Amino acid sequence: MENFSREIEREIIMEKLRTLEERVRYLEERVPRTNVLSPDFLKRAFAIYGHFWFSHLLVMVGLFGLAVFLTVLSELN
Repeated sequence: MENFSREIEREIIMEKLRTLEERVRYLEERVPRTNVLSPDFLKRAFAIYGHFWFSHLLVMVGLFGLAVFLTVLSELN
């Protein structure tokens, strides 16, 4: 009888393990392939710098457009 309950417990544990393995596999597939998550420090640093540079470029283009718009608007008055 004790052997039977151990087998049932073992099957429950194995089923939970299979479920967890499937969940981990699913999450690993969803993680993007990017250098921001790279274990290599230099790749990670340049990826972060690239994101910073691009966001800075977008902000500066927006500010430049606003400055041009305000300049044209002030020239019309």
